[in-house]
Amino acid sequence: MRPKAVRLETEAADEAIRAVALRNVDQSIAVIAFNDSEQARDIAIELPGREQLKLHMAAKSAVTVHLL
Repeated sequence: MRPKAVRLETEAADEAIRAVALRNVDQSIAVIAFNDSEQARDIAIELPGREQLKLHMAAKSAVTVHLL
């Protein structure tokens, strides 16, 4: 996440997953996700024009993804 990044619309199919996505001025995208569940979860990050990125998140974990 860089200065002047713009927040993108996000949605999660699972209420236990909280996420925010930002587009940086260099057009890269940062996604930060938190699994608030006591159980592991599989998530998918979907962005227009890009392949779906699938991740496994441990219980009560956070992940940051930087997409160029």
